[in-house]
Amino acid sequence: MPKVIKIDNYDKNVKYAVGVSGGPDSMVLLDSLREAGYHLVVCHFNYKMRKSADRDQKIVEDYCRKYKIKLYLKKPDKKEAGNFEAQARDERYSFYAKVMKKENCVAVFLGHHQDDLIETYWMQEEKNSEYSYWGIRKKGKVNGLLVLRPLLGYTKEQLENYAKQHKLEYGIDETNNDLRYTRNKLRPKVKSLDPEERKEILKEIKTKNDQLEKEQRQVRKDYSCLTKFKPDKYLGYPLAYREKLLRYYL
Repeated sequence: MPKVIKIDNYDKNVKYAVGVSGGPDSMVLLDSLREAGYHLVVCHFNYKMRKSADRDQKIVEDYCRKYKIKLYLKKPDKKEAGNFEAQARDERYSFYAKVMKKENCVAVFLGHHQDDLIETYWMQEEKNSEYSYWGIRKKGKVNGLLVLRPLLGYTKEQLENYAKQHKLEYGIDETNNDLRYTRNKLRPKVKSLDPEERKEILKEIKTKNDQLEKEQRQVRKDYSCLTKFKPDKYLGYPLAYREKLLRYYL
């Protein structure tokens, strides 16, 4: 059981935002970053969509007050018809962007963990679509923001054990048991994986991402036939590959 969450060696001379919901994952992330000595501002978005939302906000407020960490709170401006999850995500990243600009933060830390990574990978497989990356990136751009996810090497169980060991207060989102959401249906399956099964799935994800990176390098190389407008070379590629080049071009 991890007594300490090891955080990658990010620059400690700059400021970071941290997205904190009040759940175990983000509270462990916040606690670990604070313990490691990072200069932080906390962002909490209260969607007011469940009974426990104000409880979670208070958990975050109490922690930030205790350790004198600057906290930004946000509630949705208005509820619109449509996909709530997509809207919530857009609003959340817009909130992060405003705070990061105001506080001169270089990146935002988020508490995604290994279970999230596997769930995302399985959801991608079910959709049977093309992706630029399988699972979740440890470091990448989202809506123009640099996002860092240092907990991807830890399981949900490990994070919960850390929280208990450190007597860290957190809230449980009761909507995680709502089986109308695909991710919630996958959670028990991910939780039941033994270490060897996890290892094999993570190896599979890495292999797929290595192959994607190889293909993307080749696409970037062959992209010159469009930028220099060489129709004969472009038309010489198979149709599926020409479509890839066009998507990259557009």
